[in-house]
Amino acid sequence: MNSFAKYSFAGLFAAAVMGSVVYQKEIGDALLTDEANAKHVLGNDPRFKNAEIAYTGYEVLGCLKNEWKSTGFVAKHKDGTQTSGVVCDTLFGTASSIRLK
Repeated sequence: MNSFAKYSFAGLFAAAVMGSVVYQKEIGDALLTDEANAKHVLGNDPRFKNAEIAYTGYEVLGCLKNEWKSTGFVAKHKDGTQTSGVVCDTLFGTASSIRLK
């Protein structure tokens, strides 16, 4: 195999891996997040009552294996501090938990 073919294959492989990561993120955001439930859970937690919350979408390694839905967030508090974490839900939404980073 000539050097051009090796580099072309490496580039093609890198593009496929990056495309796969982007595709997985889009699928995760569409199917494996529940922003409405995350708003409800964080709204009921006194630590986040007056915080400005931005939702970051699907977090791949944010939850346990039996928690299927994973919605990342960044909360900016009134005193200027920031907290990031994940709201994790079971498949049927019977229990939710907040995992801080």
